[in-house]
This record gives sequence, structure tokens and C-alpha cells, in this order.
Amino acid sequence: MFGIVRNLLRAPAARDAVLSWIRHALGFNKVRAQMMAGPTSYPSADGFMCNLTTVLLYLCQPFLDTNSSQWQKIDARYLGSAKAKLDLEKETRLAIAEDKAVAWATENEPTGGYQFVCECFFQTLRAYHLGPIRVYFLYTRLMQRLNEMQGAEESDNAQLRNEFSAMLANKFAADGVLLEPNSLQLGLQLYELLAFWLCNRAHVENGAVTGPVPMEFAVVPEHFIEDMIEIVVFASRFARDSLRAVPLVNVMKFAVVMMDNMEFLKNPHLRARLVDMLFALQNADRAAASLFDSHEVAGDRLCPALMQVFVDCEHTGTDSQFYDKFHTRYNIAWLFDSLWSVPIHRNRIIRESRNEAKFLPFVNMILNDLIYLLDDSLTRLQSIHSIEHAMDDPSWTTLPAEQQREMTDKLAAEERHVRSTLQLGNEMMHMMNYMTAAIVEPFCGAKVVDRVTAMMNYFLEALAGPRCRQLKVKNPDKYEFHPRKLLQQLITVYLHLGRNQQFRESMAREGRSYSNELMQRAITILRRESIVTTDELRVFEEFAAQVAELKKQSEQLEEDLGDIPSEFLDAVMDTLMNDPVQLPSGNVVDRSTIERHLMNDTTDPFTRQHLTADMLIPLPDLKMRIQEFVAAKSKH
Repeated sequence: MFGIVRNLLRAPAARDAVLSWIRHALGFNKVRAQMMAGPTSYPSADGFMCNLTTVLLYLCQPFLDTNSSQWQKIDARYLGSAKAKLDLEKETRLAIAEDKAVAWATENEPTGGYQFVCECFFQTLRAYHLGPIRVYFLYTRLMQRLNEMQGAEESDNAQLRNEFSAMLANKFAADGVLLEPNSLQLGLQLYELLAFWLCNRAHVENGAVTGPVPMEFAVVPEHFIEDMIEIVVFASRFARDSLRAVPLVNVMKFAVVMMDNMEFLKNPHLRARLVDMLFALQNADRAAASLFDSHEVAGDRLCPALMQVFVDCEHTGTDSQFYDKFHTRYNIAWLFDSLWSVPIHRNRIIRESRNEAKFLPFVNMILNDLIYLLDDSLTRLQSIHSIEHAMDDPSWTTLPAEQQREMTDKLAAEERHVRSTLQLGNEMMHMMNYMTAAIVEPFCGAKVVDRVTAMMNYFLEALAGPRCRQLKVKNPDKYEFHPRKLLQQLITVYLHLGRNQQFRESMAREGRSYSNELMQRAITILRRESIVTTDELRVFEEFAAQVAELKKQSEQLEEDLGDIPSEFLDAVMDTLMNDPVQLPSGNVVDRSTIERHLMNDTTDPFTRQHLTADMLIPLPDLKMRIQEFVAAKSKH
């Protein structure tokens, strides 16, 4: 088929007609780009679109080498030109509105038209979007369904066996098209060239863009990037040999440079999805993963970019952003775990931790997720424990069938949910574990330390307190619940941060979960179960004794202070202020209180008006009077 099309293109009399037919075939199938469109509404079958894309890929093959000069014939104006007939009028552009993209292309239309390399390149990208990319989704869903039906071929249910056989036949047919090595590798080369061309259009030098967004970059449809991500993720899951055969240096470079660049990639969801692509590269291919270690752009920018996306994915603008962020953050946590063992990346993370403006929001999001995920998981484990206990009770058989069904359904729902939340919660705790071994100060600063200690004491109480038996379930491995390991990691974080005086003082202040009885109970469990080494146990005992002494001192100071004048109390926390500041609303709070609030919500907690840290008004006279009050009371 490729040979026929190539020969027709070589014939001057047929060339324009063939190119026109390809344009019309793609335009005729533009409905395939619509998310809600189903296969029954497609003018052409999936097989036709995949075959057309393969033919176009082979036509592109002579200029896919980024070392050649052929890529210079690719002209971004084609993406807004009426002559191109790409039907991109409803496609979102990277950094500009559709009407402005068309106006720019129309005003700057080349007099000699567009060269074949340019037309072939963009038509192939469009064909990939309308054909294989859509089929990748169907294939992935088919594989998930087949995995769910494992063993169906031996079922006594004939209908189930027939359904499984039909799906298996579809899988083998799709394998011959989608996983064919030559075509898939050409597809990967196509997107490697796209990444190279995009970096060139964006004027990327030394791992960074060097100016404002050029029109040649701004007019590119977002789906070009989405499709780049999809083919890499697909190959990493189902065709790793093909992925290993194509060095994706420019794909990696593009992702690292653009991942945290809000000006060049305005869509936060798209920036977050670049993490999926890097995760796929790192997870699927050691050779590709080595790019992260050896490439200078990755060494300098990868970890800071991942931290920024970790924060930015909190708000992506999608309806599913609450769940999407956990998916993105799991991938980032997994990448950090892999990168931490590489000195160049570990040192880069440590260096970035000294930049409070960048690192503190990252720490704040780790705390937010850990608090939600582990609290949610432990609550659901208690529910699972309760239901399992009820099902084991002899009275279970006397319950009405409807009540049994409700409890069984609830158990299944709790099990599904707790698996996913614990998986990410475990990864977050692991990340906090190894990072605090080298990075302590950011976790102990005034803005976050009280949240850190409250979180850790709460989980220590859950894992080692009197109610820890409520977490006992029949098959903890089924949910990736490893209480021994979780407790060991929690204690290790205590040891890492316990070297800091601010952390110890915060421990003594924390009144919700902390008690010396809890610490002693934890020590007993650690010793009895040999969860930590003898030296670690000794250090933890010393830490517990230091906190207990600070707690006594704090209680004595509170007694000495007696009734505190209301003007010295934080309007939010009702506690004695150390560094009072006035909000635009006139309310007075401690600086640490409002700065902690602003990390998650940039509004005045009293009026809900917009508020930033630079709008806080210091009150040095009030601060001095508070200090004098404390000093006077302490003398008695």
C-alpha cells in the first residue's frame, strides 16, 4: 500500500490529487477527535485509519532523523492555514486562541506554499490523533477487561467462554496492527522529531526557554502533546522493546523544560500529564531512565520541575482534579524514589530545599496528602475490621439477606478504596522518610512544624495507641497495609526531625494526640517487636524524655502566665501570640497562624477577601508588650 501511494506521489500528474485525497480523508474523519463520539459514528473504520497512518509514517521516514536538516522545512504557519485543511478550528492551542492562530497564519502565508515535508509531518500527526491514539484507548480497555476475566476460558458458563474468546481474538488482531515493531518505532520517532522541533521553536537553550512564547510554538494544538504522551505510555505498557529501540532524548528534554512552564503550556492538566510520560520512560526502560542521570537538562531541572507540578496539580481545572492529583503525585513520588539514589538528583533536591518559596509549598502538599490518605485509609480499615468481625460472628447467619448484602457491598467498596489510598499514602510516607534524613529545616519551620507534629502524633496514636487493634484485618497485604513497616518509617521520621529544637517544642505543644503515655506505649511495642535497631530505640527514648521535659516546662509556663489579656491572644487559635500581625480586616493573629493558612487558602479567614503575605501589617509594639508580659510572669 505504501509503495502504491509513494509511486503516485512521484507522478507529477497524480501528486496533488493524492495529497488532496489524504486531506479529505482526514477531514472526513474529524468526528473521531470528539471525546463523546463512539465507533458507530465514525465514517471510517479503525483499521482504515491505522493503515492510513502507517502509510503516512513511511512517507515521513526519510526526514525523521533529527540530525538532518529536513526538519527546517516544517512551517508552523501550516497549522493555521486554510490551505492545510487540517480542521483544527475546535482544537485548543498551546498558548493562543484559535482565531488569533488563524489570523497570524493568514497574514504570514508563504508565497510559495508549503513543502511536502511540512505537509506530510503535520498530516501524519493529525492522522495519529484520529486513528491509532483513539485505538490505544480501546486496546487498553480491552486488556483491562481480559485481565478481569482471567480463567473465563475454563468457565462452565458457555456465554462467558464465548465472550472471552471473542475478546481474545480482537486482542490478537489488534496486536498485529498496534504492536508491529517497525510502525510503532516510526511513530515514536515521529514524536521524537516533534519534541525536537518544539524545543527549537520555543528557543530552548541550556535547558530553559530564552524569551516570550513565539507564535510558532503558541499555535500548536494541545493534542500533539497529548498524543506524544499517549504513544510513550502505550509503548511502555505493551511494547517495551520498541520503546527501547528509539532514544527519546528530545521527548525527555521537552517534558522537563515545559513541565513547570505555565507560560508556554497554559493547561495545568497537560503539564501534569507530562509526568505520566516521564514515569513511563523511567519505569519501562533502563536505557531511557539513564537519560535522567546523564543529560544535563534533567540533572539541573527535572527535580525542581517535578516539585512544581506536585504543587500545581492541586488545581488542573478538570472535573476529576481531586483524583487526578493523586495519580500525578503517585508518579512523582515514584520518580523521586528512583532519583534519590542518584547523587546529582539527590543533591539538586537538597539544594532546592533551601529555597523556601519553592520547597515549602511542596512540603505543604505532602502533608495535605498524607493527612488525607492515611487518615482515610485507617478509618476504612477500622470499617473493614468491624464488618469482618460481624461476618465471623455466629449471629451473621440470622441477619436478613438484605442487610448481609448491604454489608458485603460496603466491604467490597471499602476494600477497593483503601487499596488505592494506602498505595499512595505508603509512597508519601516513604518519601518523607528518606527526604528528612537529609532535609530537616523545611519540615520544622514555623509555618509547617505544628502540622507535622500533629500529623505524626495522630498516626502514632492510630498505630501504637490503645485502638490499634481496630486496624487488624484478615489479609492486610491485600490492601498493601503493612503496619509494622509504616510504624518503622514513622519512628524514623521522628528520629530525623527530633534533632531540631523547634520540632521538639512543637511536639510538647501538640495537645490533640501527644502524651508521654503514648510515647512509652510506642517504645514498648518497638522493643517487643524489634521494629527498630537498639541504637534507634535508645535515641527515640532520649527524644521522648526531652519532649516530656519540654511538656512540663510548657505546662509550668502556662500556669505562671495565668489569665492572658485578650489582646495578646491569636484571634483564630486563641493562643498566646509570638509575632502578632494585623490583617486588612483589622483582626490580629500570629504570623505563623496566618502564613500556615495562606499556604492552602489565599483569603482572609474572617472576610474571605483576597490576602497575601505582603499585606500583613507587623505590630512591633504589641509584640514587645507580649514579650514583657511573658518575662514578668516567668520571674514569679
